[in-house]
Amino acid sequence: MTDTTMSEGERLVQLNETNTAIVRQALEDIGNLNIEGLLAIIDDDIDFRLMGTSPFSRHIRGKQGYLEIVGEVGSYLDGFIQLTVDELIPAGEWVIVRASGHAVMKATGADYDNQYCMMWKLKDGKVVKLREYTCTKMVMEYFFPDQ
Repeated sequence: MTDTTMSEGERLVQLNETNTAIVRQALEDIGNLNIEGLLAIIDDDIDFRLMGTSPFSRHIRGKQGYLEIVGEVGSYLDGFIQLTVDELIPAGEWVIVRASGHAVMKATGADYDNQYCMMWKLKDGKVVKLREYTCTKMVMEYFFPDQ
């Protein structure tokens, strides 16, 4: 069936399948520090917000700013946060992810285990908007214990 002969429901199912595959790949690329793979699916003008009140919390526009915050978080870790998808909810152009993350702190060797909720908006196969929610208290405790 071509795209022009698909029903609205069929187009939505196809969009959901496509977008969830892209988000799963992005999560895998983040965990594996596959920056080239991640850059291929992030829009140049991504609108990213890391919600909360930690020094990492901010609103960023653009691929370079997104890479900078990923690098900043990563500088505290041995490797990067390995995310396990607990729930993935496709909603057309949006994909909602609830995930558990595990990493090891570079300075202390402590296990950093946090929970995440991410809202990914995709357009034409690219991530154009991302909202990430996590426990700010835990971020402060592990990343900024002296603040």
